[in-house]
Amino acid sequence: MSLSLKSSSRLIFLFAYIFLFSNFQNVSASLGDSFPSYKHCVKSCRDGFCDDEGYYYKDTLSSSSSSLLFGFLDWRCVDDCRYKCMWNVVDSFAVKGWPPPQFHGKWPFVRWLGMQEPASVIFSLCNLAVNALMLRRFYKQVRPGGPMYWCWTFYAFVCVNAWIWSSVFHTRDLPFTEMMDYLSAFSMVFYSLYGVLMRMLLGAPVFFSFLLTLVFLTFFLNHAAYLILDQFDYQYNMTANISIGVLSAGCSATWSILNWKKHNHSRYLFMCLVWGLLTLLLEVSDFPPIAWTFDAHALWHLSTVPVPYLFWSFVIEDCKYLRKAYIKER
Repeated sequence: MSLSLKSSSRLIFLFAYIFLFSNFQNVSASLGDSFPSYKHCVKSCRDGFCDDEGYYYKDTLSSSSSSLLFGFLDWRCVDDCRYKCMWNVVDSFAVKGWPPPQFHGKWPFVRWLGMQEPASVIFSLCNLAVNALMLRRFYKQVRPGGPMYWCWTFYAFVCVNAWIWSSVFHTRDLPFTEMMDYLSAFSMVFYSLYGVLMRMLLGAPVFFSFLLTLVFLTFFLNHAAYLILDQFDYQYNMTANISIGVLSAGCSATWSILNWKKHNHSRYLFMCLVWGLLTLLLEVSDFPPIAWTFDAHALWHLSTVPVPYLFWSFVIEDCKYLRKAYIKER
C-alpha cells in the first residue's frame, strides 16, 4: 500500500531523528469577526455598497479600491467593508474599556499605501536588503572554487526569495501569498540546517554529501506537496519549522564550540545563534500593535535584521579559510 504524503514526511522526519507532534486543526474564527455587531456591519455594508460578488463597489467614486494601487493589491469592496467595520468594533471595545480583539486571526492594523501590515513589510525589506548587501560582499571577497562556495551562493537566493515573499504576504494576506511565505520561510530554515551539515561533512566521502542532499530534497518536496495539495496544516508546518530550527541550532552550536579555538570566525556563528534565539522572545509574544502598526511579529522582523550580517560574516571568513586550505592540499 502506498503511503500518503503526510506519512512520507513523517518517515523522513524519523529518518533524520526528528520527532513530530500530533496535528491539530487551526481555529479560523477570532473574537472580533465573530462579534454580532461586526457581522451585521459587514453584511449591511456589502448589501448597500458592493456588487453581487462583493468585488466592486456599486458606486466606484466612493471606493478606495477604485485606485490603481488598491486594485493591484486586490482589495475588494467586501475587504473594505471588513476594514471599516473592524475599526467600528475596535472603537466600541475601547469605549467600554475592553482590549482590542483580533479579526480573522490578526490584530487590527492601519493600512498604509494599501499595505495590510506596513511595519512587517518594511522590516522584511530591511532583512532582504542586508542579505543582498552581504551577498554582494560575499562575491567581492570570496573567489569561486572553494568547497562551500556554491552551497552558500544558493542559500543566499533562498534567503532573498524568503524575504521577498514575507514582504508580499504582509502587504496582502491572500491564500497564495500565505502559502508562498510559509514555504519560503521553511526553505530558509531548512537550508540553514543543510548548509551547516554540509560544512560538517567536509572531508568525509562524497557519498555522504550526496545522500544528505537527496534526503533533504526528498523531504522538502514531500513537505511542500503535502501543504499545497492537501488542506494547509498550520500545526504541522509549525512543528516542522520548530523541529528543523532546534536541530539546526544544535548543530551550529556544536560546531562553534568544537572549533572555538581553531577558527576565530566560529564566534560569528555562535553570536548569530545567540542573537537568533533571543529574537524568538518576540516571535512567541503576542500583544496588540503599538499605534496600530508595531506588533510582536513586526518587531521580531526588526530584531532579526542583524542576524544575516553575523551569519554572512561567518560564511565569508569560513570560505576564505577553506579556499586557502583547499589550495594547500592541491
